[in-house]
Amino acid sequence: ELVSSFATVEEAVAACPDGGAVLLAPGTRYESRVIVNNARSVTVIATADVGEALSPPDEQQAPPATLIHRTSTPYESVVEASGGARVSIVNVDILHSSKSVARNYAVLACEESRVSLTKSVVTSETGSGVGCEGGAISLDRVL
Repeated sequence: ELVSSFATVEEAVAACPDGGAVLLAPGTRYESRVIVNNARSVTVIATADVGEALSPPDEQQAPPATLIHRTSTPYESVVEASGGARVSIVNVDILHSSKSVARNYAVLACEESRVSLTKSVVTSETGSGVGCEGGAISLDRVL
């Protein structure tokens, strides 16, 4: 059941309840970030319908959405989990560029948090794709 719509992905993620999901339109590019910095579980998925979001990833047919964050501000990842967060990204490609000289990741899990990426392509134009500093990351069909 679709509860609300939001102007940005960041707003939707911030409002998402523990165990909730943010649905993105397949094939759409979003200039936005996913930041979860508290102990809750959030899923971000590109899907054509709510029913498909509940299907196993192998059965989902929608083209991926893309999250893009290009900035001159250092230390900004596209996806960042901290404070015990559990973040799942499904069928969403990630494109990153940040002028950092250290801790320059497209996706970052830290402070006992977990990030799960499924069916994604992760690209960082200036740093590393995936970073884990005191957290955990699982990858399934990720390039």
